[in-house]
Amino acid sequence: MSLDTAVLKMLRERANSSHRGNLSAAIAEAAEVLHRHAARDDVANELMRGHPALTDKERREIDADLREGWAHARRARKKRATAA
Repeated sequence: MSLDTAVLKMLRERANSSHRGNLSAAIAEAAEVLHRHAARDDVANELMRGHPALTDKERREIDADLREGWAHARRARKKRATAA
């Protein structure tokens, strides 16, 4: 399997800007995002069983909350690591 040229370009740019050129790290980051989205959708589907589906706006709001939570968790982990 090969990646679309535009996708590969985007991944290389992300690798260069955020992962010191490490393409594998950029791909891992993308996979983590997809994993989080799938987990979000699974939880939402379970919670919303029998209710209307989430709108795109609601999904974006949930994603923003999750990003904020992950950023907080990373800061806390880093703070603990430096304190140790």
